[in-house]
Amino acid sequence: MQFFKIFLYHNYILSYFCTKPQQKREKILYLLDFSLGLVNSAKSRIYFYNQNLEKTATLPLEYASLGSIFYNPVIYEDELYLIPQGKTNVKDEKKVLKIELKSGNQKIYEINQLAMNSICVNDKNIYTCNTLNGDSYINKCSKENNQVVSEKIEGVYVSKLLCSKDMLFAFATTKYGKEMNSYIYIYDAEELSFDEKIDITNYGGTHYKAILFDNNILFSNSVDSGDHPCNTVCIYSINDKTIETISFDQYYPLDLAVWDNILIVSHFDLVKREGGSISIYNLETKELNNIELGHDVEQMTINENVIYILSDKIIYQYELKDMNLYLKCKTQIK
Repeated sequence: MQFFKIFLYHNYILSYFCTKPQQKREKILYLLDFSLGLVNSAKSRIYFYNQNLEKTATLPLEYASLGSIFYNPVIYEDELYLIPQGKTNVKDEKKVLKIELKSGNQKIYEINQLAMNSICVNDKNIYTCNTLNGDSYINKCSKENNQVVSEKIEGVYVSKLLCSKDMLFAFATTKYGKEMNSYIYIYDAEELSFDEKIDITNYGGTHYKAILFDNNILFSNSVDSGDHPCNTVCIYSINDKTIETISFDQYYPLDLAVWDNILIVSHFDLVKREGGSISIYNLETKELNNIELGHDVEQMTINENVIYILSDKIIYQYELKDMNLYLKCKTQIK
Protein backbone atom coordinates (compact mmCIF):
# COMPACT_ATOMS: atom_id res chain seq x y z
CA MET A 1 0.00 0.00 0.00
CA GLN A 2 1.30 3.44 -0.87
CA PHE A 3 1.26 6.41 1.49
CA PHE A 4 1.56 10.12 0.78
CA LYS A 5 2.08 13.36 2.69
CA ILE A 6 1.09 17.10 1.43
CA PHE A 7 3.10 18.43 2.18
CA LEU A 8 -0.51 16.45 2.42
CA TYR A 9 -0.21 12.67 3.80
CA HIS A 10 -1.26 9.01 3.85
CA ASN A 11 2.28 8.04 3.34
CA TYR A 12 1.50 10.84 0.96
CA ILE A 13 2.41 14.44 1.87
CA LEU A 14 0.81 17.59 0.51
CA SER A 15 2.38 20.96 0.87
CA TYR A 16 2.58 24.33 -0.79
CA PHE A 17 6.11 25.11 -1.96
CA CYS A 18 6.62 28.20 -4.12
CA THR A 19 6.58 29.52 -7.69
CA LYS A 20 9.89 29.65 -9.57
CA PRO A 21 11.15 29.47 -13.17
CA GLN A 22 11.70 26.06 -14.70
CA GLN A 23 15.11 24.54 -15.38
CA LYS A 24 16.66 21.19 -16.31
CA ARG A 25 19.11 19.22 -14.21
CA GLU A 26 20.44 15.70 -14.89
CA LYS A 27 17.45 14.63 -16.96
CA ILE A 28 15.04 15.66 -14.20
CA LEU A 29 12.77 18.57 -15.05
CA TYR A 30 12.43 20.84 -12.05
CA LEU A 31 9.26 22.72 -12.90
CA LEU A 32 9.56 25.13 -10.03
CA ASP A 33 6.66 26.99 -11.51
CA PHE A 34 4.53 24.80 -9.29
CA SER A 35 1.91 25.37 -6.62
CA LEU A 36 2.00 22.13 -4.67
CA GLY A 37 4.38 19.34 -3.76
CA LEU A 38 3.41 15.83 -2.71
CA VAL A 39 5.87 13.48 -1.03
CA ASN A 40 5.22 9.83 -1.81
CA SER A 41 6.92 8.20 1.16
CA ALA A 42 6.49 4.62 -0.05
CA LYS A 43 7.97 5.27 -3.50
CA SER A 44 10.54 7.81 -2.24
CA ARG A 45 9.70 10.60 -4.65
CA ILE A 46 8.14 14.04 -4.80
CA TYR A 47 5.40 14.96 -7.27
CA PHE A 48 4.94 18.58 -8.32
CA TYR A 49 1.59 20.06 -9.36
CA ASN A 50 0.60 23.35 -10.99
CA GLN A 51 -2.27 25.59 -9.90
CA ASN A 52 -4.74 23.35 -11.78
CA LEU A 53 -3.47 20.27 -9.90
CA GLU A 54 -1.85 18.88 -13.03
CA LYS A 55 1.32 16.92 -12.32
CA THR A 56 4.27 18.74 -13.88
CA ALA A 57 7.38 16.94 -12.56
CA THR A 58 8.70 14.09 -10.42
CA LEU A 59 11.79 14.08 -8.23
CA PRO A 60 13.08 10.58 -7.27
CA LEU A 61 14.79 10.27 -3.89
CA GLU A 62 17.06 7.54 -2.54
CA TYR A 63 15.76 7.62 1.02
CA ALA A 64 12.91 5.59 2.54
CA SER A 65 10.07 6.42 4.96
CA LEU A 66 10.13 10.17 4.47
CA GLY A 67 8.13 11.36 7.43
CA SER A 68 4.85 10.43 9.12
CA ILE A 69 1.20 11.23 8.59
CA PHE A 70 1.23 13.09 11.93
CA TYR A 71 3.82 15.62 10.75
CA ASN A 72 3.67 18.15 7.94
CA PRO A 73 6.85 18.73 5.92
CA VAL A 74 8.86 21.82 6.82
CA ILE A 75 9.70 24.47 4.21
CA TYR A 76 12.05 27.29 5.15
CA GLU A 77 13.45 29.89 2.74
CA ASP A 78 12.66 27.76 -0.37
CA GLU A 79 14.22 24.68 1.24
CA LEU A 80 12.32 21.50 2.09
CA TYR A 81 13.39 19.50 5.16
CA LEU A 82 12.45 15.84 5.60
CA ILE A 83 13.36 13.09 8.06
CA PRO A 84 14.09 9.78 6.27
CA GLN A 85 13.59 7.06 8.88
CA GLY A 86 14.88 4.20 6.74
CA LYS A 87 13.32 1.03 5.41
CA THR A 88 10.18 -0.08 7.23
CA ASN A 89 11.69 -3.25 8.73
CA VAL A 90 14.81 -1.44 9.97
CA LYS A 91 14.14 2.30 10.62
CA ASP A 92 17.85 2.90 11.23
CA GLU A 93 18.41 6.32 9.61
CA LYS A 94 19.83 9.14 11.74
CA LYS A 95 19.73 12.10 9.38
CA VAL A 96 17.81 15.06 7.95
CA LEU A 97 17.44 15.61 4.21
CA LYS A 98 17.40 19.14 2.80
CA ILE A 99 16.17 19.78 -0.75
CA GLU A 100 16.69 23.18 -2.37
CA LEU A 101 13.50 23.81 -4.27
CA LYS A 102 15.09 26.31 -6.66
CA SER A 103 17.68 23.84 -7.95
CA GLY A 104 16.80 20.36 -6.72
CA ASN A 105 20.15 20.14 -4.90
CA GLN A 106 20.15 17.90 -1.85
CA LYS A 107 22.16 17.89 1.36
CA ILE A 108 22.28 15.46 4.30
CA TYR A 109 22.74 16.50 7.91
CA GLU A 110 23.87 13.68 10.19
CA ILE A 111 22.08 13.91 13.55
CA ASN A 112 23.02 10.48 15.01
CA GLN A 113 19.65 9.95 16.66
CA LEU A 114 17.18 7.17 15.84
CA ALA A 115 13.41 7.51 15.41
CA MET A 116 13.31 11.28 14.94
CA ASN A 117 9.85 12.72 14.31
CA SER A 118 9.20 16.46 14.49
CA ILE A 119 11.54 19.01 12.88
CA CYS A 120 11.80 22.80 12.77
CA VAL A 121 14.31 25.19 11.22
CA ASN A 122 15.59 28.74 11.58
CA ASP A 123 18.41 30.69 9.87
CA LYS A 124 21.24 28.92 11.68
CA ASN A 125 20.01 25.55 12.89
CA ILE A 126 17.89 22.47 12.34
CA TYR A 127 16.07 21.05 15.36
CA THR A 128 14.70 17.52 15.71
CA CYS A 129 13.29 15.42 18.53
CA ASN A 130 13.08 11.71 19.28
CA THR A 131 12.09 9.44 22.16
CA LEU A 132 14.07 6.37 23.26
CA ASN A 133 13.40 4.18 26.32
CA GLY A 134 10.94 6.66 27.78
CA ASP A 135 13.23 9.68 27.50
CA SER A 136 13.16 12.37 24.82
CA TYR A 137 16.00 14.19 23.12
CA ILE A 138 15.97 17.60 21.48
CA ASN A 139 18.73 17.90 18.92
CA LYS A 140 20.21 21.09 17.46
CA CYS A 141 22.23 20.73 14.25
CA SER A 142 24.23 23.65 12.85
CA LYS A 143 23.55 24.27 9.16
CA GLU A 144 27.08 25.65 8.78
CA ASN A 145 29.18 22.76 10.15
CA ASN A 146 26.73 19.94 11.04
CA GLN A 147 27.75 20.15 14.70
CA VAL A 148 25.04 18.51 16.84
CA VAL A 149 24.10 19.26 20.45
CA SER A 150 21.40 17.22 22.22
CA GLU A 151 19.37 17.94 25.33
CA LYS A 152 17.76 15.03 27.21
CA ILE A 153 14.35 15.32 28.90
CA GLU A 154 13.72 12.34 31.15
CA GLY A 155 10.34 10.62 31.35
CA VAL A 156 8.50 12.60 28.69
CA TYR A 157 7.41 12.16 25.08
CA VAL A 158 8.14 15.18 22.89
CA SER A 159 5.64 15.24 20.03
CA LYS A 160 6.12 18.61 18.34
CA LEU A 161 8.78 21.30 17.87
CA LEU A 162 8.44 24.94 16.82
CA CYS A 163 11.15 27.57 16.65
CA SER A 164 11.68 31.25 16.02
CA LYS A 165 15.00 33.04 15.61
CA ASP A 166 15.59 33.11 19.38
CA MET A 167 13.25 30.56 20.96
CA LEU A 168 12.54 26.83 20.68
CA PHE A 169 9.23 25.34 21.83
CA ALA A 170 8.76 21.62 22.55
CA PHE A 171 5.32 20.08 23.16
CA ALA A 172 5.74 17.21 25.62
CA THR A 173 3.55 14.70 27.42
CA THR A 174 3.94 12.55 30.51
CA LYS A 175 1.51 9.72 31.22
CA TYR A 176 0.45 8.30 34.57
CA GLY A 177 -2.02 5.48 34.12
CA LYS A 178 -4.83 6.78 31.93
CA GLU A 179 -4.10 10.43 32.67
CA MET A 180 -1.73 12.64 30.66
CA ASN A 181 0.07 15.81 31.66
CA SER A 182 1.03 18.12 28.81
CA TYR A 183 3.59 20.91 28.70
CA ILE A 184 5.37 23.37 26.44
CA TYR A 185 9.10 23.39 27.20
CA ILE A 186 10.77 26.65 26.18
CA TYR A 187 14.48 26.86 25.32
CA ASP A 188 16.95 29.43 24.10
CA ALA A 189 17.22 28.44 20.44
CA GLU A 190 20.94 29.09 20.06
CA GLU A 191 22.24 27.80 23.39
CA LEU A 192 19.62 25.04 23.73
CA SER A 193 19.34 26.08 27.38
CA PHE A 194 16.08 25.46 29.26
CA ASP A 195 14.04 28.55 30.10
CA GLU A 196 10.66 27.47 31.46
CA LYS A 197 7.84 24.93 31.26
CA ILE A 198 4.20 25.86 30.61
CA ASP A 199 1.56 23.44 31.90
CA ILE A 200 -1.17 22.96 29.26
CA THR A 201 -2.72 19.80 30.75
CA ASN A 202 -6.10 21.46 31.24
CA TYR A 203 -6.30 22.28 27.53
CA GLY A 204 -5.45 18.98 25.84
CA GLY A 205 -3.37 15.83 25.55
CA THR A 206 -0.62 14.90 23.11
CA HIS A 207 -0.04 17.66 20.55
CA TYR A 208 1.13 17.15 16.96
CA LYS A 209 -0.18 20.30 15.26
CA ALA A 210 0.92 23.83 16.16
CA ILE A 211 1.95 27.00 14.33
CA LEU A 212 3.58 30.33 15.11
CA PHE A 213 1.57 33.45 14.27
CA ASP A 214 2.14 37.06 15.32
CA ASN A 215 4.09 36.27 18.54
CA ASN A 216 1.59 33.59 19.43
CA ILE A 217 1.59 29.79 19.35
CA LEU A 218 -1.64 28.25 18.09
CA PHE A 219 -2.09 24.57 18.94
CA SER A 220 -4.95 22.17 18.31
CA ASN A 221 -6.33 19.91 21.04
CA SER A 222 -7.67 16.75 19.41
CA VAL A 223 -7.98 14.93 22.75
CA ASP A 224 -8.06 16.01 26.38
CA SER A 225 -5.78 14.77 29.18
CA GLY A 226 -7.97 11.69 29.58
CA ASP A 227 -7.65 10.85 25.86
CA HIS A 228 -11.27 11.83 25.16
CA PRO A 229 -12.25 13.74 21.98
CA CYS A 230 -11.69 17.49 22.26
CA ASN A 231 -12.87 20.48 20.20
CA THR A 232 -10.57 23.38 21.07
CA VAL A 233 -7.67 25.38 19.68
CA CYS A 234 -5.50 27.41 22.05
CA ILE A 235 -3.57 30.62 21.49
CA TYR A 236 -0.53 31.00 23.75
CA SER A 237 0.85 34.53 23.86
CA ILE A 238 4.65 34.37 23.91
CA ASN A 239 4.87 37.93 25.25
CA ASP A 240 2.09 37.86 27.84
CA LYS A 241 2.30 34.13 28.69
CA THR A 242 -1.49 33.85 28.62
CA ILE A 243 -3.65 31.20 26.96
CA GLU A 244 -6.89 31.87 25.08
CA THR A 245 -9.18 28.98 24.13
CA ILE A 246 -11.41 28.81 21.04
CA SER A 247 -14.16 26.19 21.04
CA PHE A 248 -15.53 24.66 17.85
CA ASP A 249 -18.67 22.76 16.92
CA GLN A 250 -16.68 19.73 15.76
CA TYR A 251 -14.21 17.45 17.53
CA TYR A 252 -10.67 16.53 16.45
CA PRO A 253 -9.15 19.87 15.39
CA LEU A 254 -6.01 19.03 13.43
CA ASP A 255 -4.13 21.26 10.96
CA LEU A 256 -4.07 25.01 11.50
CA ALA A 257 -3.45 27.95 9.19
CA VAL A 258 -4.01 31.71 9.30
CA TRP A 259 -4.70 33.99 6.35
CA ASP A 260 -5.83 37.62 6.56
CA ASN A 261 -6.67 37.20 10.27
CA ILE A 262 -8.83 34.16 9.47
CA LEU A 263 -8.02 30.95 11.33
CA ILE A 264 -8.62 27.79 9.26
CA VAL A 265 -8.91 24.54 11.21
CA SER A 266 -9.29 21.04 9.81
CA HIS A 267 -11.18 18.41 11.81
CA PHE A 268 -10.15 14.77 11.44
CA ASP A 269 -8.96 11.88 13.62
CA LEU A 270 -6.01 10.25 11.85
CA VAL A 271 -6.27 7.04 13.90
CA LYS A 272 -10.03 6.44 14.01
CA ARG A 273 -10.52 8.17 10.64
CA GLU A 274 -13.45 10.17 11.94
CA GLY A 275 -14.48 13.70 10.97
CA GLY A 276 -14.01 15.59 7.74
CA SER A 277 -14.78 19.28 8.00
CA ILE A 278 -13.15 22.71 8.01
CA SER A 279 -13.82 25.48 10.52
CA ILE A 280 -13.30 29.11 9.51
CA TYR A 281 -12.88 31.51 12.43
CA ASN A 282 -12.45 35.28 12.26
CA LEU A 283 -9.88 36.16 14.94
CA GLU A 284 -11.21 39.73 15.19
CA THR A 285 -14.99 39.36 15.05
CA LYS A 286 -15.12 35.79 16.47
CA GLU A 287 -17.43 34.78 13.61
CA LEU A 288 -17.37 31.01 13.06
CA ASN A 289 -18.44 28.79 10.18
CA ASN A 290 -17.99 25.01 10.01
CA ILE A 291 -18.17 23.33 6.60
CA GLU A 292 -18.72 19.60 6.17
CA LEU A 293 -16.68 18.46 3.17
CA GLY A 294 -17.98 14.93 2.67
CA HIS A 295 -14.46 13.49 2.56
CA ASP A 296 -11.46 12.90 4.84
CA VAL A 297 -9.07 15.70 5.76
CA GLU A 298 -5.79 13.92 6.40
CA GLN A 299 -3.63 16.97 5.79
CA MET A 300 -4.29 20.61 4.97
CA THR A 301 -2.07 23.42 3.75
CA ILE A 302 -2.79 26.87 2.31
CA ASN A 303 -1.39 29.46 -0.07
CA GLU A 304 -3.11 32.74 0.73
CA ASN A 305 -6.84 32.00 0.27
CA VAL A 306 -6.34 28.71 -1.61
CA ILE A 307 -6.65 25.61 0.58
CA TYR A 308 -5.24 22.21 -0.39
CA ILE A 309 -6.54 19.08 1.31
CA LEU A 310 -5.32 15.51 1.12
CA SER A 311 -8.05 12.87 1.37
CA ASP A 312 -6.81 9.30 0.92
CA LYS A 313 -5.62 9.33 -2.72
CA ILE A 314 -7.28 12.58 -3.80
CA ILE A 315 -6.04 16.18 -3.53
CA TYR A 316 -8.74 18.84 -3.28
CA GLN A 317 -8.27 22.54 -3.96
CA TYR A 318 -10.70 24.99 -2.35
CA GLU A 319 -10.99 28.77 -2.48
CA LEU A 320 -11.70 30.61 0.77
CA LYS A 321 -14.06 33.52 0.22
CA ASP A 322 -16.47 35.34 2.56
CA MET A 323 -16.08 32.79 5.37
CA ASN A 324 -16.93 29.92 3.05
CA LEU A 325 -15.17 27.34 0.86
CA TYR A 326 -15.64 26.73 -2.86
CA LEU A 327 -14.25 23.66 -4.60
CA LYS A 328 -12.04 24.68 -7.53
CA CYS A 329 -10.65 21.32 -8.63
CA LYS A 330 -9.41 17.92 -7.47
CA THR A 331 -7.07 15.25 -8.75
CA GLN A 332 -6.45 11.57 -8.19
CA ILE A 333 -2.94 10.73 -6.95
CA LYS A 334 -1.36 8.28 -9.41
